[in-house]
Amino acid sequence: TEAILADRQRQANAVATATSDAITGHRRDAERYTGLADRCSSAVELILEKAAKDFEARVQSAYGPDAEVRLLLRDGKREVCQVGLLKGGEFYTALSGAELARLHAAVAAAVPSSSPIRILAPADRLITEKTLRLMLAAYRDALERGFVTQVIVQSVFAVEAAGWTVVRVD
Repeated sequence: TEAILADRQRQANAVATATSDAITGHRRDAERYTGLADRCSSAVELILEKAAKDFEARVQSAYGPDAEVRLLLRDGKREVCQVGLLKGGEFYTALSGAELARLHAAVAAAVPSSSPIRILAPADRLITEKTLRLMLAAYRDALERGFVTQVIVQSVFAVEAAGWTVVRVD
């Protein structure tokens, strides 16, 4: 019986050693994979940061020099995606209709496309007739510069503007 007990003890010790070795190996693997995940995350952040800066520069080129375009991907520790203008050191996303129209057109110009058709249809906003005229002027510039091929603007006002077709929906 002592020989049987000793044999069982050896088997138990072997299982315990194998289990301990397996746990140690899994811990090493976990550390390696965690390190790999951290390095991959850092690489993706660098790639995204560079791509965002390149995109921001393309938008800025299309927008023109009178305002500074910004693309924010972080607000403190929060991940965001905001496009706006830097004015007097302050970042603004609440823009006038004309500023927003120019920014939309500049973003459209910055997005690579092999398509011959580029339609810009900004979101419906409550705008005044004066703002609508300014927006149409900004969109006309985008059309003339080839940034877009078609612009569709929704408005509660029917503004007659040279070169624009007004479609009334009653």
